[in-house]
Amino acid sequence: VIDTERMWAAATEQMLITRGLAYNAVIQKKIHDTVHGLPPLIACGMVKQMFGLPESVEQLAREKSERAMALMKGNIKFITGFIKFHSELTSKRVLTAIASNC
Repeated sequence: VIDTERMWAAATEQMLITRGLAYNAVIQKKIHDTVHGLPPLIACGMVKQMFGLPESVEQLAREKSERAMALMKGNIKFITGFIKFHSELTSKRVLTAIASNC
């Protein structure tokens, strides 16, 4: 329905950069390949382990969520074609549900 993946990735990037860690395309791909689709708590646990971060997993997950929400504020848009697709479904009384990749 909405694509927030880039904002979650940017939140991770911000977290690492503020800790003085290098961030580049190789690191971005490694993180993406490792944590893509995982809930924030598990993803942050893996990032903590990857980079030896001293904060608790809960602290990192909270920070990442706060950063992602700030990035999303005012920037959320439906993916192209969703509104038309959803309207067609509801006009035909098709039941719908929403799920997340994590």
